[in-house]
Amino acid sequence: MPNEAMLSTRDSWAYPAANTLDEGGLRNVLFSREQIYVSSKYSLVMKEWQKAVYRHAGSSSLGKVQLIKFSRDWFQTQVQDLKERLEREEAWRKEWTGRKLMVKELFDRFDQNGNGVVTFDELSCVLAEFPHFFGFSVNGFEHVGEWIKEEVDQGRLGAEALFEKLDKDGSGDVTFEEFWEVVGEWMDSGFDALEELKQKRKERLREMELLKAERKAKEERERVEAEARARAAQEAADAARRRREEAEAAAAASKKREQEAADEAKRKAEERARMMAAVKQ
Repeated sequence: MPNEAMLSTRDSWAYPAANTLDEGGLRNVLFSREQIYVSSKYSLVMKEWQKAVYRHAGSSSLGKVQLIKFSRDWFQTQVQDLKERLEREEAWRKEWTGRKLMVKELFDRFDQNGNGVVTFDELSCVLAEFPHFFGFSVNGFEHVGEWIKEEVDQGRLGAEALFEKLDKDGSGDVTFEEFWEVVGEWMDSGFDALEELKQKRKERLREMELLKAERKAKEERERVEAEARARAAQEAADAARRRREEAEAAAAASKKREQEAADEAKRKAEERARMMAAVKQ
């Protein structure tokens, strides 16, 4: 019968009267005169179980309870191993049938000689086939501002910049793991080198505007402070001038009073002299 295997077994698990099985008794339990058809995949499992029982029992006698416990534990281990293997296969299938498979196919396209790594020459050659690879290009860009020419001239969007990002360890070759780490992240985040440069340019322009506004505000503060200092200096000069004028006025008034007093004294002296002259006559 195709895909079927013959496996000897007992039609009933009749044990010897004794509660233990020696090597001969164990063989009688594992094999019998009767034969049934068992699927090939289960036949392989049963044969492995038989071998495990023999290895476990060795030359010593094996109690039927021990045989049942060992068989139970053995089959549980087989089921757990099978479950873990299926989980690993399912994880592998999910990993390699989704985005990672797409990235691997893309990596293989760059890896022209199939040696498992991508060199700079291979990257440059294949990149020429892409008009736009995550914002990188070796053919230039259309419908962009004049500002981008400076970026292109400095190699920020060419093969050199792309290779530098992919070759994370700086070895000069890009492995698949490096390629997957970078490109997979770009696919998740929607990375675009051109858009990144545009955003950086906007940030630079915004920073320049902020600096310009800060400089203007500083100049305004300095102008206001200079005017305040000038007003304070003028006020101080005016106050000093007023104090000087007041002092001069006070000095003039004092001198005038002194002159008036001297004139009055002189007049009185002249008057006394006339009176005495009149008396003498």
